[in-house]
Amino acid sequence: MRAFLKHILIIWLWLFGTMTVPAFASQAEQGNTFHYQSKTSKQIVHDTFNSEPNNDAHQLVREDLFDVDFRQLDNGLNIISKRRKNAQNVVVLLSVDVGLRDFPCGKQQIAHVLEHALFTGTRQYSEAELKNRINEKAGELNGYTFKQTTYYYIDIHSAYIDRAMKTLYDMMTNTQLTEAKVEHAIKAVHAELGTSDSVVHQSINDELPIFDTLVARLYPNTTMGCEHAVNPSGLTLQDIQQGFDRYYHASNMSLTVVGDFEQIQLEGLIAGTFAKLPTVPRREQYHLPDVSINETANVIEPIIRHQRLLGIEAELGFAIRVVGREHPDAVGVKLLAEHLDSELFRLLRSELGVAYSPKVDYRSETNIGHIYGHMHTTYEWIDKARDALNSFYQQLKRDGLSEQQFQRIKQKRILALESMQFSNLKLAQELVFYRGWIAQHGTMRNTLSEYRQLTRPAVNRLIQEYFPQKLPYGELRPHTKSSGSLLLIKFIIVGLVLAVPIQWILRRLRSR
Repeated sequence: MRAFLKHILIIWLWLFGTMTVPAFASQAEQGNTFHYQSKTSKQIVHDTFNSEPNNDAHQLVREDLFDVDFRQLDNGLNIISKRRKNAQNVVVLLSVDVGLRDFPCGKQQIAHVLEHALFTGTRQYSEAELKNRINEKAGELNGYTFKQTTYYYIDIHSAYIDRAMKTLYDMMTNTQLTEAKVEHAIKAVHAELGTSDSVVHQSINDELPIFDTLVARLYPNTTMGCEHAVNPSGLTLQDIQQGFDRYYHASNMSLTVVGDFEQIQLEGLIAGTFAKLPTVPRREQYHLPDVSINETANVIEPIIRHQRLLGIEAELGFAIRVVGREHPDAVGVKLLAEHLDSELFRLLRSELGVAYSPKVDYRSETNIGHIYGHMHTTYEWIDKARDALNSFYQQLKRDGLSEQQFQRIKQKRILALESMQFSNLKLAQELVFYRGWIAQHGTMRNTLSEYRQLTRPAVNRLIQEYFPQKLPYGELRPHTKSSGSLLLIKFIIVGLVLAVPIQWILRRLRSR
């Protein structure tokens, strides 16, 4: 029926082809002012069925996307705001300059446990009441802990910006940390990480996962280079309270507000909440030593491990240390990561069929970063997958990106910016990631302009400058029949050795 009606409409428009209808000229041609043009209905039908999509993607991104308001309160709190009148929601995001890397390897989960503890309720609201205050207004309350940052956000209908602001302020100023809340938070972190308080479980899982080990070796002798499994066990109320007292001050915080709000209302809400935080000198974060990112920084021997006795899946991964997000080369590095992600999926999944879910990301903080790749495969395929990966990498190192590859990925990155501009939450998160840049320059980094100006020779230069001659990779392999049999024999021998004294103890107890 729909197809029939569609053809009737086309015939009708064709028969009455002399009729003219007004059509808007494109904003790209006429700026922000709309003009009427006259088009016949025949022209409309022809344009509808024969036009090609606009591939000039960067014209779709509003230039004012990067315009933000920035100021710093007397107590040191940074305020980043972007008003978007046509949005029906508002995101209020509080970021704290503290993350996992600010603590020694054995206590890095302090930042994570503290984040969870601040969701366990305040003196005014229980944990459930705190969440329901936002949920009942169709909002979202959540938080994340990263290597360098912890943040808390509320995404809610713009009519309830006051509730969002007051809730976050209540969490920061009215949460009483107790033994019970810390224990509750530790259990939540265990569940998230897949760890446990069990001594047996910890002894078995003390070794860092192989690909985390690969990344850790990119940052030797730093808090990014921990090579043992991260576990919140052993953290105390005193540890968590000290973490809060040390970092949770206005001078270590940034408040980011994006969406539909009135500036006068926002100023009043800030004055009644976060502006009241006391003035405390800023606590500087742990600073990773600056190193020259070149081939020598990425010389890592391959890491090859075997699954536990019953593990049957194989995994393959790699890591390359590059620059942080505020470095001038960060845009080109992000483009390279997108290229690797796209091409490895095509090669390993689509063409060879030797890996499923290959994925490559650029993971970055302010002054550090690395490109990380990971894929699942099988024992039968892992050697072929590894050889194909290394062959692809050597060709990339030798030839770089072709012009066609470069233009395709460049357009993809610009389209990603277009997608971001329609999400207040994504935009707020991006502003948080660049908060240091905004504080220094008073405006958001214009990555759109940088992508426009990026050239293929500039990107290929990054390959030669940052990528090592040999790809640093790791493998997690299932046991072969011979190695599995040998491991099983070891388990049996250990079991027999332990069984003898246990049996002797049991006999002694029975004889009593």
